Amino acid sequence: MTNLNVDGKMVFTIFVGLIITAVFIGSIADSVFLQTNTISLTNLSATVPAAANTTFSPQLPGRQNTTVITILNGSQDFTNNFTVNTTNAQGVAGIFLFPTEDASTENILGGAVNLTFTYQDSGFLQDSGARSISTLIVIISALAMVVFVIVVLWQTSLRELLALPRRRD
Repeated sequence: MTNLNVDGKMVFTIFVGLIITAVFIGSIADSVFLQTNTISLTNLSATVPAAANTTFSPQLPGRQNTTVITILNGSQDFTNNFTVNTTNAQGVAGIFLFPTEDASTENILGGAVNLTFTYQDSGFLQDSGARSISTLIVIISALAMVVFVIVVLWQTSLRELLALPRRRD
């Protein structure tokens, strides 16, 4: 016969334990997502500086582009008229885009363009081993949550529930 007092404590313990681990796993998973995935931008609107060899303002998002930055103005491709520089600005790595002298002959200085590229976010882990370990942290945390529930259940009425009487032949 199960004891209702013990079963109530078991349900409360599981409830509190699952809420605490869900909060931790949620925050860990968010940071792991940013550490292991690149972000794609399509048609980011930007204004070309009015002078050649002047950086775009504001700075482009991300710390390093992983694909070629495609620069379009309507249907014209101006990708070759710009130089990309990944450097530190105030201690943070960033992507800087400069129009070259060729951009002035194309009459796009001071005009609006659309940028399409994929970049690594600020907290991106460049080492593949570090990305794998951070992903394993989430998996192990989820397994720990499952083990916690099983252990709590096994310490209470689940043991009695699974203890089936043996058949005598």
